Amino acid sequence: MDLTAAQTKAITAAGADVCVDAGAGSGKTLVLVERIVHLLEGRCAKLDEIVAITFTRKAADEMKERLRKAFHARAPKDDPDAMTYWRDLEQRVETARVSTIHSFCASVLRANALALGIDPDFVLLEEAESVLLRNEAAEQGLHLLLDGNDEALFRLGAEHGTARVGKAVRHLLAKRQEMERICAVHPLHDPEALCTHWQQLVRDENATRLKQFAQCYELDAYRADLVAFDGECEKEDDSRELMRRAMIDAIETIRRETDPERIEGVLRNVCGLSARGTRSGNWPSKGRADELKDVEEVFKRQIDKALPKTPDPEVERRAARLTCDMAAVYGRVNKVLAKRKDARTARDFDDLIIDTLDVLRRNDDVRSRVARGIKYLLIDEFQDTDSRQLEIVQLLSCEPDGPEVFYVGDAKQSIYGFRGAQVEVMRQARDGARHTVSIDHNFRTLPGVLAFVNEFFRRSALLEAVESHYGPLVAHRTDGGSPGIEFLAPLEREVAVLDDYREAEADLIAWRIAAMCSDKNGAVVFDKETAEPRPARFGDVAILFRSTTNLHIYERSLRQTGIPFNVVAGAGFYERQEIIDIRNLIAVILDPWDEWSLLGLLRSPIVGLSDESLLRLCADRHLTEAFLANGYPEGFTQAAQLDAARKLVAGLTACRGMSLTAFIHELLDRTGYEAIVLSEFLGLRKAGNVRKLLDLAARSESSGASSLGAFLRYVDEVAAHEIREGEAALHAESADAVSLLTIHKAKGLEWPIVVIPDLGGVPGPKHGACVAVDPRLGMAMAVVGPDGKPASPLLFDAIRAGREKRDVAERARLLYVAMTRARDRLILAGAPSKNPKSWMHALDSQFDLLSRTDRQRLSGDGWEGVIWRDARPRRHVTMPEEAQETVSRERIERQIAPVALAASTRATFSVTELLDALGDEESAAPQHDEALVRQSGTEPRRRGEMVHAMLERWDLESDVDDVLQALCRDAYPAAALDEALLDDLKQVGQRVQASSLGKRMAASRIQREVPFMYRVDDAIVTGVIDALLEDGTLVDYKTGRRHPDMHARYEWQLRVYAAAMAQLTGRTAKEAVLCYVDTPRDTEMLCPVDINADHVEDATKHARRAIQILRGKTRVAQTTCCLGANGTGGPGLGCDSLDRC
Repeated sequence: MDLTAAQTKAITAAGADVCVDAGAGSGKTLVLVERIVHLLEGRCAKLDEIVAITFTRKAADEMKERLRKAFHARAPKDDPDAMTYWRDLEQRVETARVSTIHSFCASVLRANALALGIDPDFVLLEEAESVLLRNEAAEQGLHLLLDGNDEALFRLGAEHGTARVGKAVRHLLAKRQEMERICAVHPLHDPEALCTHWQQLVRDENATRLKQFAQCYELDAYRADLVAFDGECEKEDDSRELMRRAMIDAIETIRRETDPERIEGVLRNVCGLSARGTRSGNWPSKGRADELKDVEEVFKRQIDKALPKTPDPEVERRAARLTCDMAAVYGRVNKVLAKRKDARTARDFDDLIIDTLDVLRRNDDVRSRVARGIKYLLIDEFQDTDSRQLEIVQLLSCEPDGPEVFYVGDAKQSIYGFRGAQVEVMRQARDGARHTVSIDHNFRTLPGVLAFVNEFFRRSALLEAVESHYGPLVAHRTDGGSPGIEFLAPLEREVAVLDDYREAEADLIAWRIAAMCSDKNGAVVFDKETAEPRPARFGDVAILFRSTTNLHIYERSLRQTGIPFNVVAGAGFYERQEIIDIRNLIAVILDPWDEWSLLGLLRSPIVGLSDESLLRLCADRHLTEAFLANGYPEGFTQAAQLDAARKLVAGLTACRGMSLTAFIHELLDRTGYEAIVLSEFLGLRKAGNVRKLLDLAARSESSGASSLGAFLRYVDEVAAHEIREGEAALHAESADAVSLLTIHKAKGLEWPIVVIPDLGGVPGPKHGACVAVDPRLGMAMAVVGPDGKPASPLLFDAIRAGREKRDVAERARLLYVAMTRARDRLILAGAPSKNPKSWMHALDSQFDLLSRTDRQRLSGDGWEGVIWRDARPRRHVTMPEEAQETVSRERIERQIAPVALAASTRATFSVTELLDALGDEESAAPQHDEALVRQSGTEPRRRGEMVHAMLERWDLESDVDDVLQALCRDAYPAAALDEALLDDLKQVGQRVQASSLGKRMAASRIQREVPFMYRVDDAIVTGVIDALLEDGTLVDYKTGRRHPDMHARYEWQLRVYAAAMAQLTGRTAKEAVLCYVDTPRDTEMLCPVDINADHVEDATKHARRAIQILRGKTRVAQTTCCLGANGTGGPGLGCDSLDRC
C-alpha cells in the first residue's frame, strides 16, 4: 500500500517529541512499524535501542510479526551486506523491545533489582490472583484494626457500618495508583487543614465548571430553541416573552465572558426570572406557549446544575474527619497487603507502575542508565494511558541523551477509563509535542459508511469532550454502491417493556443477517485477501455489545434462525458448566459430605443420573448417605451409573497425594470428560476451556497454591467475586460464524459487516459508595445526615459530577469505536427510546428514525440508508458444506436445579406431573407404534426429542434436509450416521410441511418452545408450549398416532396451556391444535381442541386437585373418570363437575 503524505511525514519526522494523531482505520500500526524500519534503515539506532510500547500483549506480538515481514522484504538480493543486515534483524525480532508498559516496567525493575534491593525473580500476579489477594488483605487488615480497637475504624463503622467500610477499603486498594498520589498531595492527616483545602478545590472546580458551561455546545441548542419563537408573541411586554429574550441575551453574554464570577451573576439573574402574569392569548395557541415554557424550564434546570452550591459547615467538618480516618485505615490495610505480597515475592500490575515511577524519581543512577539504553521510545494507543505512565516517559526523555519520544493515539478512541485511562493525557502530549502530525485518511471503511459516521458525530457533538470541533475522517476506498447504513428499530407498542423490544430487535438482527449472508441477493463485501467483491458470509459479521448482560436474548434469536455464532466475550470462565462439573468432582473428593457438589456431579455428564433417580436415591435419607452406602433404592434403574460414580470417587480419593497438575490429568483420564464435552453442543470451546483449567492448575501450582484444596478455594473465590477470566481461544475468527463480543474486545479489529445492538438501552444506576476518589481532586467521604439520609460535602459532589461527565463522554467514544469497526456495512439496532442517555435517542434526534416506516429510505451528506421496523417470517438458514464444523454457542447455560426437600413443601409442578397424578400412570404411558420404532430403529423417547428439536428449528418453508443437517451438526452428531433415522425424520417433516397447519405456520411469525409458569393458588405449574402462532393459535406436537386413552390427556394439557397464556399475557388463545406428526392424512393429523372458557376453567380445577394429590393432602378417587374417558361416554377431563370425579 502506498503511504499518504501524512503517514510519510510521521514516519520520517526528526527530533524529539513527535505526536501522531491517528484516526480510526488510518494505519497507525503500519506507521509505527515503518517508523522503526526507517530508523534502522538510516542506522539511527540498533534494534535493542528502540523501545515500542503497545496496549496489549496481542498487539505486541502482532507488531513483531509485522516487523519480521518488513525486515524480510527489505533484504535486497543484490547487496550481500544489506541482506545480512536485514536477515539478522529478522532473526532477532523476538528479542526486540516491543511490549506492554507493564512488561517494560517489569524489565526495568528486574534489570536494576540489586540496586533497588528487590528479588529479580518476583512473581507477577494475574488479575484474578491480585483481586483475591487484595480482598484477603482487606479482611485480615480490618480484623487486626478491630482487635486493636482502632479509633478511626470505629468512627467509620459507626457512621457507615462495617460492610460498607470494608467495601470502600477494597475499592481504594483497587485504586492504589491513584491513592499513592492522593495521599502524597492532599492533607489527609489533619481534618481542619483538609476542610480548608477542600474550600479552595471547590472554588476552583466551580470556576472551571462555569467557564465550561458558558462554552458548551448545548447552549447553541437552547438558543436555537428560544429563537424559534421569534415574532410569535403579540405583546412585547408579555412576561414569558421577556424571559425568552433575557435568556437569549444571557447566552450571548456568557459566550463572550471569561470571568466565572460574572458568568455566575448572569446565570443567577436568569434563574430569578419569572413568567407570572403571562397570558396564553398572547401566543398563537396555548400549546405553543406551553412548548416555550418547557424550553425555559429545561434551560433553568441546566443552569441550576452549573451554579455553585452553598456548603453545610457541619457536613463538611464531619466528612473531613471521616476522610482522614479512611485514609489512615487504607494506609494500614495497604501495609498488610504489601506484607502478603512480599511473603510470596509477588508484584501486581499496579506495583510495576508505582515502583518504576518511584525508582525513576528517586534514583538518579537508575534513571540515567535506563534512559541511556533507549534512543527511540515509541508508544501506541497513548489515549489509553494515564498521568503516571506519562511521567515515566517524561522522566526518561528529559535525561541527557534520553530517548526521542514518538506518541501515537486518538483521543476519540479512549474507552478504558474504568482501567484508569485518562484521555486528557493524550491532549497534554499533543499540546507539549514539538511536532504534531494528523493522519485522517481512513483505509478501512467505505465512503458511504464513513460519511454517515462523520455526519452523526458532527451534528450531535457527542465527542465535544475531546474535540471542540469534530475532525472528520477522509475515505480512502471507493464507493461500494448499495446503501451501507441500516437501522433496525422495532415498531412501538402501546404496552411493552424493554426486554420485549429487545426480543423483537434480536429477531430483526437475525433476520437481516440471514438475508445478507444466505440469500442469493444478499450483501456483497470486499475480500481483502483476493481484493475482489464477493457474497457476504456469516464470518464477515460481528455483533458488538456495550455489555453482555442481555447477550442471551440475541443468542436465542440467532440459534432459532440457524445462524452459527461464536461468543468471544460472554459469561465468566468459571461460570461455564464444564468448569462447574470438574469443580464439583474435586469438591466431592475433598469432602464427600458436600451434598450440593455431589448433586451437581451426579447430574453432570460425568455420571448422568436422571432427576427421577436422584429423587429415589434421597427419598428417605440424605443424598450423601445414599451415595456412600452400598445398594440401591427400590425401583432404581441406573445402578451401573451409580456404581461407576462410586468407583470413580474412591479411585480419585486414593490419588489425592499426587501433585495438583497430575491429579487434574488423572481426573480427566478416568472420566474421559474431554471426549464427553466434545460430543456436546459447542464441544470444541468446552474442551478448550477444560484444557485452560488444566493450565490454570499448573500456574496455581507454580505460584505456591499447590494443594487440591487451595486450588478449589481459588476457583470458588474467583467465581464468587465475578472476576472475569476469558474463555479458551479457538481462533474462531477463521470459522464461518458470526462473532459476538464487547466493543472493548473489538478495539483494534474490523469486520465487513458490524451490528451494534441494544441502542435503546441505558447504563444501569451505579450503587452509591460512601467514598469518592479522583486523581486530581483527591478523596472525600459522605456522611449520614440528621434525618438518617446520606449527606455529602461539596467536594464529594464535585468528584461524583466529574465522574458522571467523564462516563457520558466515554460512552460517546465507545459508540464511535464501535461504528468505526465496520468496513462495508454498518447496522444500528435498538428499541425505541426517548431516554436522553440512550444511543437510540441520539440517533433519533438527528435523523428522526422513530417516525419513519418500515423499509423507508433515508440519506445524508454522502450516505444512504434504510430502516427496518418489522422482521419477515424467520427462515432457517442453510449452511454451505464447507462451513459445517463451525464453533457456535449454546442458547442457555444448563444450571443445576434444586431438588424438592419434601412433597408437602412443594410449590412447583410440571404439567406432566399433574397429568400422572390424576391418571393411571401405566395406562397413561405413551403408546408407541411398533412399526414406527422398527422404521426409525431408535428408542421412542429419543426419537420424540429429535422430532421436537427439528420442528423447533424449522420455519416450515425451507427444505427439511437443511434443518436435519443443522440438527446433526449442533445437537445430535451421531444421528448423521443413521440413515434410517434421518429418513424417518424427513418423512415426519414432509408430512407436517404439507399439512394445512404447516402452510399456516410457514406464513406466520412463531414463538417456539415457549416456557411458562402458571400460578394456581399458591403453586406454580410449569410447562413448555411447542409453538405459539402470532394469531394466538396454540400447537402441541405428538409423536405416534392418535390413541383414544391418551387423547383426553393431551386435550387437558392444551387447556392448561390456554389458561397459562391468558393469565400471563392477558390474551385469549384463538384456537388449540394437537398435531399427531406420524399420521399421514391431514384430517387425522390435526385435532382441534375445544378451549372455551368452561373447558379451560375445568382444566384449572383439575390442576388444583392434582396439586393436592401430589402434596399428599388428598387421595386419588375414581381416576379412570378423570383420565380414562375416550370421548364416547362418561365424564372425562372435560367433565362439568369436579365433585363427580
